Amino acid sequence: MAEDAPDGSGPLPKPAYTNVTSELTTDDEAFKHRPPYLTLKPDEFGPVTWRGRCHCGNIRYSLRREMPLNAKYCHCRGCQVMHGAPFQWAAIFHKSDMTFANGSCGLEFYSSLNQSSEYGTPTKVSCCHCRTPIMDEGRRVCLLFPTLIDLSGWDNETMERRKAFEARSRGSYLITDHILGELPEIKNYKVGLLTLFVQHTSCALSLNENWDEDVRDDMSDALDRIVPVDRKGTLYRHSAEGEDDMPAHVKSALIGASVTIPISNGRLATGTWQGIWFLEFRTSRHSRRVVATIQGEKA
Repeated sequence: MAEDAPDGSGPLPKPAYTNVTSELTTDDEAFKHRPPYLTLKPDEFGPVTWRGRCHCGNIRYSLRREMPLNAKYCHCRGCQVMHGAPFQWAAIFHKSDMTFANGSCGLEFYSSLNQSSEYGTPTKVSCCHCRTPIMDEGRRVCLLFPTLIDLSGWDNETMERRKAFEARSRGSYLITDHILGELPEIKNYKVGLLTLFVQHTSCALSLNENWDEDVRDDMSDALDRIVPVDRKGTLYRHSAEGEDDMPAHVKSALIGASVTIPISNGRLATGTWQGIWFLEFRTSRHSRRVVATIQGEKA
């Protein structure tokens, strides 16, 4: 179904661009003449607030909105494969808030709806040179990946702390209150990001359910079923520190060593039922160290 143009002038044709063929019809190229692919002169686009680029620098874009409309996590299979992580975090902007320096040149598209390289929203956009994921494009908005945005001109402050966790044995632990108690500086930030990184390879950090402790027990049990202990010595080669050693490494790779959480008005912007988890995968007690970094604008 066609959707109305932003100015109300009428329906827009459904885009059907593919980056495989060089024979493009007028309809195929229609999306190039709409934001964010429409190239604009500086005076047409207006004052630029932020700039971003891919890792190789071939793709560059500008943003004119100071703050995103919202932010979200996504853990769909497409995002997991594209980012090589359990989930991706994105900042949401109107398409008209953004413009690419070279239009659609150098971009490649993957339509998650059609599972093809044809252009058609929703679509995943990346650099065709270095394969850097740039954004997810929806019908009305773009979901940008904030790590590509240059924040060097932002009037921000960065703080780093290194904290030791008490020794714990196998299990999933809710540590939100512990983190807030160890980092009272969070309340001083109007907007920002908290990143927690565990410096070990047999434990993990995650965001998950914060109310029923049975969820944490079930998670530990489920991971044991997915990556079982090798009591017969037939599953793994590595067993330097015991039969639970290699399974712990696999679980750590599956869950991840870090979490990043937005800060809004002095509070962690987690959902109602979200909490910070520490997952210990070794049977015996181990002391762990976590690096906490806060970057943002103070109130």
